[in-house]
Amino acid sequence: MKKLLGIVVLGLLLCSNGFAGWFSKLPVLACVIDGQHMTYDLRKYENIKNSKKNYKEFSDKILSDVTDDEYSFFETMDQGDGTVRVVRHNVNRYSGVINIYVSPKHVRYGEDALRKAITTEFTYNGTCKGVK
Repeated sequence: MKKLLGIVVLGLLLCSNGFAGWFSKLPVLACVIDGQHMTYDLRKYENIKNSKKNYKEFSDKILSDVTDDEYSFFETMDQGDGTVRVVRHNVNRYSGVINIYVSPKHVRYGEDALRKAITTEFTYNGTCKGVK
């Protein structure tokens, strides 16, 4: 009986890593941006710092940085005509102010794609609730 209990305890200790990401402390943000209600579930964004993927293997939703002051995340949005836009979000964790920066259209992985992805064509501002 003691051996069986030891095997069960050892198995639970070795398997506990499988549940590590289930109870993420990242919030779901409810934002109002230029009069429109938007929801961002940061638990669904892929954390770029913990990944060992090639840049072409990332999903379209990336969590780039979480600090004591700010959440930074971005999305790549397909425009339906073979081009994409990169939408960068910065949320102040204390005030709840969200700043959104939208890049010009560009071909994904094309010539000058990186330069265009970090260039801002439009800017939006708003406020979010659920920021902790």
